[in-house]
Amino acid sequence: ILDTEELPTVEMPYFFYRPDSGVAECLNGWLKNGGTHHQVLHLGDVRPRWKAWCDLAGIDYVEV
Repeated sequence: ILDTEELPTVEMPYFFYRPDSGVAECLNGWLKNGGTHHQVLHLGDVRPRWKAWCDLAGIDYVEV
């Protein structure tokens, strides 16, 4: 988790990152849990917010 408020200027809507679990494990977990071809990255650790939202919406919360 990138625990920061800012990234250097990202001029395009994409950039490179390296998941702590490794690329293969991250993507396998994403696909195993029905991930689509879209992903969203957030700055900082916002997992508690997403978990709370999923609980309220009745959606399964899965960390990959």
